[in-house]
Amino acid sequence: MRTPKEYMDNLKKGNITLAMLDDVLFSYNKRAKNYRDKAQEYRAKARWNRYWYDKYDYERKCEEKKRMLYDKKSDILSCCPKSLKAVHKLTKQVKIRIEDNEPEYYEYENDIERYLSGSSSKVIYMNSYYDREIEEVVNFINVYVDRDEYYLYYEFPNHSFHHPITEADLAKYKDLQVISLDNLATYGEDIIELLPLPFCDKVWAFMKNSNIGSLGN
Repeated sequence: MRTPKEYMDNLKKGNITLAMLDDVLFSYNKRAKNYRDKAQEYRAKARWNRYWYDKYDYERKCEEKKRMLYDKKSDILSCCPKSLKAVHKLTKQVKIRIEDNEPEYYEYENDIERYLSGSSSKVIYMNSYYDREIEEVVNFINVYVDRDEYYLYYEFPNHSFHHPITEADLAKYKDLQVISLDNLATYGEDIIELLPLPFCDKVWAFMKNSNIGSLGN
């Protein structure tokens, strides 16, 4: 999308509105997700096509651009405390590997027996490898465990945004309600629908250089 003349005039006057930030954040957020999706495509291609090689390191470059855009999004969100409305909690099942040199391994002894007998089990895979450093065979299992993820939730005039935090960070946001989510699906966007990146970067740079601590108008 073309940058609205009102936005350009506002920036020249140093008048940064929430509506402007809304569109800038949306542009950063969706562009980051586009790079995320593209990096996933490169990873999948390398995984399923053994003859394909990422000669120009496109996956890493996409990941770096994604992180850069998310960092700029985070910088702007930190200047908008009045837009922070809640903490969202999402519980995900993640696959982890546990080796027999870890205490948790023996908490799954019954499940290991069920896995070996072909019965239903929390263990989804089991194998071993030879560790040359300790010169021993190490057994390991793969299991799914629940992991809680936490996100700051911001509301703007036309869009809402999430920013990940750790469980330890929750102490900083005791006044915010923690709301559990069933899922959190996120998608990219056609860049035609987004503000031009040069304008977004000018807004981001203005806010950083002006040391704006709190924007609420």
